[in-house]
Amino acid sequence: MKMEALFTREKANEGTKVPLSYADGTPTDHHLVIRSQWSDAFQQAKQDAYRQDMEALAKGEAVDSTERHVTLCAALVAGWDLEEEFTEENVKILLREAPQLRDMIDRHASRDARFFGKPSTDSTSGRKRK
Repeated sequence: MKMEALFTREKANEGTKVPLSYADGTPTDHHLVIRSQWSDAFQQAKQDAYRQDMEALAKGEAVDSTERHVTLCAALVAGWDLEEEFTEENVKILLREAPQLRDMIDRHASRDARFFGKPSTDSTSGRKRK
């Protein structure tokens, strides 16, 4: 096996389209593009959040876990087809005001098989004669 068979970074950063539904489960005609938990953007956001949490705790300040979750989930969103411009701030507004989307994004981003399905098999694979 070549080491490239284990690479995930490119697919993790691309993300996948995920249909949006209203809170009652009714589908919409819109989608988000969600990156994997292994994407560069999420890994950086996670490092930044931990650093900020440690700094706040060192100063005796409280950590706003909801805002931290919004920031981390926003790093997983790579695009959308909503009418509003796709910006980091608009993503955060959406995730603050529609908290059910944070849960959906978490679940989607953490399922590796959605991003890195089984690799294709080599045509010579199969039982070998001794």
